[in-house]
Amino acid sequence: MLGLLVGPALASLLACVQDKLEERVLVAGQRYQNVVFQGSPWQPGRGWIEGSGKGNAMFADLKLGPGDFSIRIKLAIVKREATQAALQLGESLFVLDGEKGAMSASGPLFGGKTTVFPEAGRRITAGTPFDLEARRGGERLAFLVDGQVVHEAEVGSGAIGRFGLAPENARIQVVRFTVAGNLEPAPREAPPPDFQPAIDAAIERGIATLLSRQLRDGSWQNVSTSFPGGQTALCAYALLRSGLAPAHPSVARALEVLSRTPASETYSAGLMLMAFEATADPAWRDKMRALLKELLAWESAGSWSYAPAVRPGAIYDDALPRTDLSNTQYAVLGLRAAQHAGLEVSDEAWSRALEATLALQEAPIEVEAPRKDGRTGTAKTPIAGFRYRPDRGISGSMTAAGVAIVSICRTALGKRIKAQTALEAARALQLGTAWLDHRFNLEQNFGDSEAQNHYYYLYGLERVGTLLGIEKFGEHAWYLEGARWLLKNQGEDGTWAVRGYGPSAWREVVEETDTCFGMLFLRRASRLTVRTGEPGLREEPERDPKAPVTLRATGRTEVALWIRGFGDAVLAREGGVRIAAVEYLAGGAVIERVEGDPSKAWSAEDYLVRHTFEQPGSYAVRARVKLVAPVATIESKPVEVVSDGTLEPWMKLAAQARDRNLLLAQAISASASSVNVPEQKPEKVCDGLEATLWVCKEDDSEPTLVLEWLKPIKADLLVLNGACSRRADLGKYDRIRRVSVRLNREKESFSAEMGKDEIEPTVVPLPKGAQVRRLEIKVTERDPGGAWKGHCGFTEVALERKP
Repeated sequence: MLGLLVGPALASLLACVQDKLEERVLVAGQRYQNVVFQGSPWQPGRGWIEGSGKGNAMFADLKLGPGDFSIRIKLAIVKREATQAALQLGESLFVLDGEKGAMSASGPLFGGKTTVFPEAGRRITAGTPFDLEARRGGERLAFLVDGQVVHEAEVGSGAIGRFGLAPENARIQVVRFTVAGNLEPAPREAPPPDFQPAIDAAIERGIATLLSRQLRDGSWQNVSTSFPGGQTALCAYALLRSGLAPAHPSVARALEVLSRTPASETYSAGLMLMAFEATADPAWRDKMRALLKELLAWESAGSWSYAPAVRPGAIYDDALPRTDLSNTQYAVLGLRAAQHAGLEVSDEAWSRALEATLALQEAPIEVEAPRKDGRTGTAKTPIAGFRYRPDRGISGSMTAAGVAIVSICRTALGKRIKAQTALEAARALQLGTAWLDHRFNLEQNFGDSEAQNHYYYLYGLERVGTLLGIEKFGEHAWYLEGARWLLKNQGEDGTWAVRGYGPSAWREVVEETDTCFGMLFLRRASRLTVRTGEPGLREEPERDPKAPVTLRATGRTEVALWIRGFGDAVLAREGGVRIAAVEYLAGGAVIERVEGDPSKAWSAEDYLVRHTFEQPGSYAVRARVKLVAPVATIESKPVEVVSDGTLEPWMKLAAQARDRNLLLAQAISASASSVNVPEQKPEKVCDGLEATLWVCKEDDSEPTLVLEWLKPIKADLLVLNGACSRRADLGKYDRIRRVSVRLNREKESFSAEMGKDEIEPTVVPLPKGAQVRRLEIKVTERDPGGAWKGHCGFTEVALERKP
């Protein structure tokens, strides 16, 4: 009964349930296993993982079968504001924070009705961890808070199914999550114990290389001219699916520039929808609605081409108006993202896409394949792949695309699918997956004459395996084998790429695209929920008994630093550990300091601080503790902290720069004292793209750029963006220190100093009331560079008015 200690009979029953069941740990501190994140992955905190918001639930990657069970969770609800945060059992809810803080039980387990028990909520204090237990013995289910029963019900002994936590409007911190009972894990080959850490490390290297290649305006370089926003959306999607938050500086910059980039191509629009949906932020819904409207308008008989019309500078003009399966795939993935975000996609659109895709599947052929009926040997098996267009051959990447489209459309239609179409779709999936079984090969994209599409094909395999819940293609455990292949083939710089091919207009920077595909494969990112791996769970020790003091650190942008404990020798000090101050150091400098209280002995204070490193990079951080009685200073071992920097004010302005640049509306004549290579012509400085640039020749002693146009422009500011536009290129070009600027054809020029940050734009005030129709910019001072010594230039030159 509520408010009383557990009665003897029930206490005995619950103890019996707990004793006879083997407990499995799902979450312990920052570590987790057998967990599925619906929506955005939960983020590590100080000894917990935390999640918030509707659609960001955490479920066990296990199902509870019939019989007794015990679920035990230590958690905190940061704020209690009728958030509706709940423990979910199958289709039933045990709400922890309802109206006026009340708890309630509802759903099929409880007879389809809602029972509210307002007094129970008083046991929970906002921000304070409490123990929640759900135990079933026989047919009786009891819920306990901090060891006391708050609700009991007769629920039968049948299967529960999935279970987990739904934050709804709360922010929940989970310290520990365990389960015991009749558990039914998804069948899969067990990886070796060190497999998941290796995968996590590979993804981290991929993240690092993508961040280092992000341009100053938040975009990425690959095919940014032909497919504006496409690569940036793919990178943002890969980073979000790899665990970065939408507020992460790099992701926030990418989203800002995407919000201002018109999608003129199917590829770009589909990926933008995927990126915006991956934020799980309803604030992007209006932008997604506009993209969805455009994408649906571009459809042609259930298929999509590169674009609805030829755009100046595009490289696909000879392909229009023909549609193809690759563009259709990106369109359908975009529709799927829009629907998952709550936007409406008509059944007619899904049906047309399904029918058009089925028409690109070849007629079945029979091959000898291993039997699947439990007997040895082979048997004749029908298979059928998909083609890019009716006039093209069958390939692995297109077969994976076709199977994925059929699966997505069939799922979207659900029970509304026509009976005949349902039969055709089921048969197409059977034949397509049989083709992938038979042709499975991680080393090449079968049937595709363009070997550069290898990682595109691997990501296609992931999509099929994930969407259909397939653990094996034929005899091959596709994820384990594919992950091993990716781990072996990742470059030392963290990239994946098909090596040995020069850049082309279709793949200007192959490392950007292929690295995204590699990361998305490893994250099984095609799932609308993110599935974690299966590492052996190890709880970190509270302290190192041999070290004087143990330091812990977590975070990517705002880094949390705290004391985890002291060594045995320090704890043995007479009178206890008395602390005057704790200092945190990076590179020898004190970055944070916390005063202690030497009048009393240390018990469990953690001296938590949060520090933001303005510049991205790796930092060796130490804790220095000043002790008294007697006076002594001890230090921890260094802990490496990798910071991605902060979202500095100039970064958002740079992402918006195209909107402010007055030169983009002009027909500009550009010339320069020299041009390094034809692709780096002077007119590139006024095309609005950070991915293009003008660079001078190595022997040019006074690099000079001249821009002219017909009508004078009233401007207040000159903005200069140096040739180095991303962290990966720092120090490679000559570093411009000072320039002289001549307006129009005036006799006198004025000098301007470039900024200290090589990537941050330099803003030069112009004389009041300046009317400009000619700019001459001469480099007068520079420091020699590294790999590209002697070369310097600009990615963009802009004129702006003051805000």
